[in-house]
Amino acid sequence: MNGFYFYDDYLPLLNKLSDAARGRLIKAVLEYSSTKARIDFSTVADDREKEIFERLYSLMADDIDRGTRRKSEVSEARRKAGLASGRARQAKKGGCDGKE
Repeated sequence: MNGFYFYDDYLPLLNKLSDAARGRLIKAVLEYSSTKARIDFSTVADDREKEIFERLYSLMADDIDRGTRRKSEVSEARRKAGLASGRARQAKKGGCDGKE
């Protein structure tokens, strides 16, 4: 996936993290978006922050996965519609005797 949505619903939890933890979270989410590799949560020192970090990371990763699935579904539907449209145009051209 080339990108993902960053929802403002995350803000209340983000505000509970330190700037350093926010930076690690954003870096981890961007890495997940491009590689689907989950991170080791031991990089977050504070236990309270670790819990918030894990919750946000899980929410964001789930949103990325949902967006990726949705994008694939839309792309597949458009591909099928394009094929059907192309076939219909070809059939129309083939069925015409050229006297129109």
